[in-house]
Amino acid sequence: MGQSQQARLDLLKRSGLLEPEARASFERFARLASNLLDMPTALVTLLDQDRQVFLSQYGVDDPWQSKHETPMEYSFCQRLLIEPGPLQVDNAETDPRFAHHPGRVPLNIGAYLGIPLNLNEHMTLGALCVLDSKARQFTDKDINLLKDLADSVVSDIRLRLTSQALDHSQAHLSALLHQAPMGVFELCDRTQTIRTSNSLGEKLLGSSELIGRHLKEFVHADDQKALDPLQQLWQRKQSRCQLEARFTRDNDVFWGRLHASLVTDQGHRPIVLAMLEDITDYRAAMEQLVRQAKELEELSLTDPLTGLTNRRGFLNIGRKLLLVFEREVQSAAVIFIDLNDLKKTNDALGHEVGDQMIQEFAQVLRDTFRQADLIARLGGDEFALLAANLEPSHEIALTARLEAQLDRVNTGKDRQYRLACALGLAFFNPKHSKDLEGLLKQADALMYADKKRRKVGRL
Repeated sequence: MGQSQQARLDLLKRSGLLEPEARASFERFARLASNLLDMPTALVTLLDQDRQVFLSQYGVDDPWQSKHETPMEYSFCQRLLIEPGPLQVDNAETDPRFAHHPGRVPLNIGAYLGIPLNLNEHMTLGALCVLDSKARQFTDKDINLLKDLADSVVSDIRLRLTSQALDHSQAHLSALLHQAPMGVFELCDRTQTIRTSNSLGEKLLGSSELIGRHLKEFVHADDQKALDPLQQLWQRKQSRCQLEARFTRDNDVFWGRLHASLVTDQGHRPIVLAMLEDITDYRAAMEQLVRQAKELEELSLTDPLTGLTNRRGFLNIGRKLLLVFEREVQSAAVIFIDLNDLKKTNDALGHEVGDQMIQEFAQVLRDTFRQADLIARLGGDEFALLAANLEPSHEIALTARLEAQLDRVNTGKDRQYRLACALGLAFFNPKHSKDLEGLLKQADALMYADKKRRKVGRL
């Protein structure tokens, strides 16, 4: 992409985007990109003369996290200065463009996807990118999501540049009204009467006759209170504000972000200069992020191979259950179970068969224990249960029930492996309560004693 490097460097310097104070306004974008694309690392980079500066970062390791920059030679993003993008690298180690790139190893880049931050067709300031330490096949959906988010980054940069231009040169207000990259309005009194508007403002609000009308006419009835910060400007309690509300356009409704500043016109009369952008897509992306966060929270408590609760879920839910058992003076037991010979099966028959063994054993546990019992796979060949209303006198019957279920499964034809386990039971006394971790540790020790006894019995 042909562009003047000096013009880009001058603009970055004038804008203040390279200064630490600028990061706060952009920090959400890297976090949003990481979550939307399920990538461990995301960056908003600015390409200075000899360094790559992080305007926003998420999941970056030191020393780069604390430095907020890397040498330019480490930058994958700089390639977007000479080609249009997106820049997609599914496997940096095998990609001939980047296999020997000096930044691949120091930044631990296995996969990279970057979208240029194009202020216009001649000016690329940097990139919005996501990275993984492992190779990854990016999809069209990934690219489109990142493009939409990059557009929002560029919009915020434009907003910053526009606001700076207003602060530095009120003499060019008339030209700015017609060249700004968003809807711009002059509001001339406390009722937010529109005195002037640029063409994009007319397009956003769906009317070519805005002069003399009130801004609140175009704000959704349920969002009228969102305009209250504008009154703070007229009362001189603050000089600028930003608000979000739903705006109406004919029969359409869109989310808008309004940035407003109190200035004076050439007659030294106070006016509010307001800039409006359509952030409907941004709001939709944020709502999707919230939904995904809820889904990830549910997934984070579940073992993906068996569908049982995982270690984190067992500890979180189990602690709460023990509090209930203590309050209700209810007995319970923690059972630690070790699936025998999983490593041998993996080594002899492969991990696919080993996974099948784990899944089959998980189903045995479901069939043996009650639906209300908390059953978990802690990891590898280790399982645990928390069951209410169990006392030491129940141990023999419970063990027999599990072994009977295993015998039933093991009698099947053409089996490649035999299911067997060792277990230990630690009992919860609500009058002399012990925490969940302590019960697990006790049950684990008893399980190993049981495993040792079973080995001796086979000799």
